[in-house]
Amino acid sequence: MAPHRAPILVIEDNFQTRDVLQRVLAIRGYVSVIATDATEGLDYLRSGKPVCLVILDLHLPGRDGRDFLRELKADPKLAAVPVVVYSGDPGHLPDAAAFVRKGSDDPDVLLAAIERHRLKE
Repeated sequence: MAPHRAPILVIEDNFQTRDVLQRVLAIRGYVSVIATDATEGLDYLRSGKPVCLVILDLHLPGRDGRDFLRELKADPKLAAVPVVVYSGDPGHLPDAAAFVRKGSDDPDVLLAAIERHRLKE
């Protein structure tokens, strides 16, 4: 499988979860970049580097994932970037492209959400 060009930005503060996500994404041909909090994620996006999608944890140090999503959607240059929330919390956020529950959903559910919502090259 040929790698996808634009990376997926994974915003996750837990090392083990980041590691598993990066491995699963790599197996499917995705390149990923990591941010450990909302500020780092927003800084990466505002630097102009392309991404095809953001995988977002809601529980982050400092500003949480909900703050990140609000700020992203309020920025006209970034608002079109799709966000898949990957969290242990139940529920749905209206501005997220998809919501996948950590621990209860099969990895294929996350991968299907990525494929369905990522920006195509």
